[in-house]
Amino acid sequence: KDLIMHLLMKGESIFACDAYSIFSETKTRISPESRVPIYAEAMGSMKSDYGGPFHLALNTDVFVRAWEKVFLQGKFLMYGWTVKVDPDCVFLPNLLSQQLQHADPENDVYLNNCDQGLHGPIEVISLGGMRRFAAGMDDCRADQKIKDERSTAGEDVFLRHCLDFLKINRVDNFKLLSEQVCFWEDPVHKGCVSGKVAFHPFKDVESYFHCLSQAKETTTAATIVSTLQQ
Repeated sequence: KDLIMHLLMKGESIFACDAYSIFSETKTRISPESRVPIYAEAMGSMKSDYGGPFHLALNTDVFVRAWEKVFLQGKFLMYGWTVKVDPDCVFLPNLLSQQLQHADPENDVYLNNCDQGLHGPIEVISLGGMRRFAAGMDDCRADQKIKDERSTAGEDVFLRHCLDFLKINRVDNFKLLSEQVCFWEDPVHKGCVSGKVAFHPFKDVESYFHCLSQAKETTTAATIVSTLQQ
């Protein structure tokens, strides 16, 4: 909650987007008492078991409930792209907007952010993809292979395989996410200097904003160099 409140106050991460939704186990105020009340929406327990070959959180059911709330709200229908971001994922929305400026949101696509397949810290789906996802998520839940994976894998595997099952096109974007398990990057120890849109994981306020500062400085420097080279 402390990290989310700092991000809200500074207008960073999802709070720099055109719209946002936040989900928590219970209805939780995330704005200071002196400000207009802003709440995370209740969605019930977020607890999950751990298991599978990599002993990861088996959290598909938690995120299915979150997606159901997103579909019910319907906000996604008013925007070209929907982005799911974990709280400990440093996210630069302006940089993502630049990457997507020539993309058609009506196309049924999602962005693959990792050489290992879609990873969960940041997930980006077009409006066309979201429409198909909303209409077909129950079909994914009924598919036996996808159902069986709930006991061995996390929500990002569910999402990846569900979107593929629904024939939502995968578009590789390897300038999206920097984390250790993707391309063996290590932003936690080597810095947030790759020029990517998101960096993971940074779980406390100090490390998060240090990474964010590095990422912004790197992006600004790259923009200056690009301008001078034109």
